[in-house]
Amino acid sequence: MITALKLVAQPVIAYAAGLALHLSAPQLLAVVVCAGLPTAQNTFIFGQEYGVGEAVANRAVVVTTTLSLATLAAAAALLG
Repeated sequence: MITALKLVAQPVIAYAAGLALHLSAPQLLAVVVCAGLPTAQNTFIFGQEYGVGEAVANRAVVVTTTLSLATLAAAAALLG
């Protein structure tokens, strides 16, 4: 669920916001690509530091990093 929200829903929302703001094609691509980047490893570090959600954060970082390759390639192909 977290992965789908991060890699699909967030770029779709960014795309809609970019269209609403009438961004140019390069700006829209930049916004969507930034929204589709994988979860930062800081989430795991914070989870580990505070002892909360370490396993979820670890899986989110690994899965989103792996799957973001396809997501980012699709965004580039559709908008580039």
